[in-house]
Amino acid sequence: MIAYISLFFSLISLFLLVILLIRFKKLFSTEKILEKITQYMEKRLTEINSVTSRDLDLLRSSSENIHNLLNESEEVMKKYQEATNRLRKVIAQSEKSDFNILKNKNKDSDLILELKQ
Repeated sequence: MIAYISLFFSLISLFLLVILLIRFKKLFSTEKILEKITQYMEKRLTEINSVTSRDLDLLRSSSENIHNLLNESEEVMKKYQEATNRLRKVIAQSEKSDFNILKNKNKDSDLILELKQ
């Protein structure tokens, strides 16, 4: 009878040991750890991708703004150059006309001086 009882307890302990080993293996299996790691990495990669795409969109819009500003500045520079060229022409023409007026005045003053003498 004691042999049956000891055999019964040994079978129960062996059964519990098998269950415990199976549970322990499931808890600490490398497959589970690898699966958790891959899930974590996938989450991080999707976050990184979303941040990167947002940053790229910001860069694109900034580059478009810079391009537009450069085009506007080129147009303004062209207008400025045209205006300075016109101003130079006007100054040159006024200097010529002033020079001709001065020439005529000098001739008149020479005539007056001769007449006085």
